[in-house]
Formats: sequence, structure tokens, C-alpha cells
Amino acid sequence: MKFRFRPLCIVVLLVLAGCVGSPSPKATTTGSPPTETTTTLVTMTPTTSSTPTTTTISQAKILDYQNLEPPTRHILRTAIENGSVTVTRSNLSGRVSPDKDGWYVRHQGELYKMSWEHQGFRGGYQLRNTTEVNASAVNDATAAIEYRNLSAYAQRMFDAARMGGETETHGAKFPNQFLNNRYVKYQGEYYELRTVVGDYATYQLSLNKV
Repeated sequence: MKFRFRPLCIVVLLVLAGCVGSPSPKATTTGSPPTETTTTLVTMTPTTSSTPTTTTISQAKILDYQNLEPPTRHILRTAIENGSVTVTRSNLSGRVSPDKDGWYVRHQGELYKMSWEHQGFRGGYQLRNTTEVNASAVNDATAAIEYRNLSAYAQRMFDAARMGGETETHGAKFPNQFLNNRYVKYQGEYYELRTVVGDYATYQLSLNKV
């Protein structure tokens, strides 16, 4: 009896490494792990520059307090002490007036800027001026009052008027001695008073240190 052998085909399936679908090896990271950072919100406040601002002031617009007439110095001194003062235009000299808004006054080494604000109109009396006259022109001696008999306030007004200034007050402040007398006898001489009444422009004068 004869046996017939058939060749046995052995199929070997080789599975190759790295076939599609195989997971890739994990990548390795060298160095230190990342550090977490914190963001801080900072509010920046603008600071004022320490560099002083230079302002040029024309010398022509600076008045020297000492060179002004006494009535004007009194007004300015009151404004310096209180910050402001209410005055009437007719009671001001030409060197200090609302026309010179923004001008300056130098007082005791300090510089002050003048600012004017119109307040309206006010009725009142004004001692416009005084005129020296001869005694023979005084027909009625009872119309004259001795300087020494004037109140201190009236004396200051008379002194200002005698030196060429114009002074005024309003309402009850105006001395009755000027309303009831036409002349003032001063150091043996007679002075005729010129008193008028009317509406006067009123201003507030402010002095601010520069």
C-alpha cells in the first residue's frame, strides 16, 4: 500500500512592529515644568511734574503798593486782608480800576493779581473834592465845621478829598457833618465841600497771591 504525501504549506504571518493602528510612544519632555504666573492690576495715578511753570508778567502791569495814594492803599489793604472788597468805580483812582483787570500789585514783597467783578449800581453820596476858599467867601459861619470836630471817619474822607481823591459812602455811612455843612475849617483855612449824589457802578475787587 502506497501513501502519497502532499506538501504542507505553512503560511507564516509576520506581524511587523509599527503597523498602522499601533499607539506611538509617548514623547518625553526635558527641563523644568512650567511655572504658574499671577497678573497684578496696577492703577497708575498721574503725578504732577515737579518742574515749576514759569509765567512771564510784564513789569508795566505791576503796581507798587507804596507808590499809590493813601485811599487806594486802604482799599488794597482791605482786599488783601479779607480776600476781596466791594468798591464803587468813582471811588477808585485811574491807576487801580476795573479797566486793569488782570493787573498785579506788589505789597511787602508779595505779588497779588487783581480780579474785578461788576456787582451792579448803588445809589449814594460822594465827596467829590474840596476847594480852598478865602474866609470872605464864607457868608454863613454856621455852614462851616472845624476839622477837629469831624468824626475820625469824616476826617479820613476829608483828608482824601483835600489831597485830590474822590471818596464816597452809601446810605447811613455818609457823614451827616458833610450834608449839614458846606465848609470845613482846617488849619485856619476854609475848604468848600463838593458833595454829589447819584448811582455808582459797584465792583468786587479780589486780590489773589501769585
